Formats: sequence, structure tokens, C-alpha cells
Amino acid sequence: MLPLNNMAYGADSFNFTKRALLRSKTCWDLTGETSCAGFEISGTEEDGTKRRIIFELDDGKLYKFGNAGLVEYEERGEFEDIIEGGNTVAELLQLSSIPAFCNRKVYPIVALQADETAQVMPKIKMKLKVNCFNDRYSFNEYSP
Repeated sequence: MLPLNNMAYGADSFNFTKRALLRSKTCWDLTGETSCAGFEISGTEEDGTKRRIIFELDDGKLYKFGNAGLVEYEERGEFEDIIEGGNTVAELLQLSSIPAFCNRKVYPIVALQADETAQVMPKIKMKLKVNCFNDRYSFNEYSP
């Protein structure tokens, strides 16, 4: 048995992070939309903070955007998975067409993290740019 004065107790200091996982219960309902032209995202991501986003579609599966477009997200969808592997705001703003969202219901899942020394949490506001085109038929009928 070691004497009490020779015992070591882990780290002298701990780094704490502030974090939030926002899992939307209301969807972006894109049923009936014929095109999705990308995202409008605002907010702040100060030094020492992170914002990452993935999406759950109406099929119950998780997705993120990769080189091949919308791909199934292989992780569990918990905070640690999303903050490390989710899409950044810059990646989402580069998208100019998202046909995989059309005629679907989309639930965004956002992970926010700030270091212990960060003065504020990151903020995010997201919108989708969508269009719906309906065929319109018209004809003229003249009376005799």
C-alpha cells in the first residue's frame, strides 16, 4: 500500500465546454416543392465555438451532405457524433441545389459548442430556398 502523500489525483484542472443539441420536432415540410435552391444561414460562430448540422428525413434516417450529395449519416446522431462529423455552415452554404429534400419532410439537428473561455454560445438561424412550380393550362373559348 502506498503512503497517502504519494497518491496522484488525475488532472490538476478540467476543461469544461458549454454545449447544446437542438433536435427539431417540427419539420421543414417540402412536400409539393419542386426545387430546393440551398440554404440561408445566419448567426455567429465566435472563436472557441462550433456549429454542426445533420438532418433527419421522414424515412427516420439521419443524413449529411458529402461529396456525393446527401448521404446517410452512419453515426448515432448524439451530440459528440454531430459536433465531430456534421456539416459546417460553410459546407451547407455552398449547396445551390438540394433535390433530395423535395417532396420530403426534413428535421434539422444542430449541435452547438463553446469552450469554457468563450464569452457567448454560437447562434444559428436557418432557412431553405424552395420553389413550387405548377402547370397552368388556359384556353380561350369563343361564343358562336
